[in-house]
Amino acid sequence: MARRGLGDAVILETALAARDDAMGRELDAAREIVGDFDREAFTAWFFRMRDERARLADAMHDAESRTAAARTILAQRRVAETAAEEALAGAVAAKEAASARRDQIMLEDVARALKRAAE
Repeated sequence: MARRGLGDAVILETALAARDDAMGRELDAAREIVGDFDREAFTAWFFRMRDERARLADAMHDAESRTAAARTILAQRRVAETAAEEALAGAVAAKEAASARRDQIMLEDVARALKRAAE
């Protein structure tokens, strides 16, 4: 779930960055226009594009924050998973050590009993 959230956030961030790049190229191309054209229409279009790009910048900032939050959640889950794995490994090792000690004690008891029986 956390990975999917991160994936969705990165996809959104990438799409917004691509849209911003395309708008930047479109605005750069529009600035190069020379010759006869409706300056009022161009000015209105230019200001709409500028406003849209400002909204896009806000959306990109929100998307970057969402991506950072998703990465933080994923990192926290990884830390928790690692801690759980380490705790489980420690418990398994302790159980195996206790079992080995019991086996060793049993073998020593059997060896003593056999030694006594042989004497």
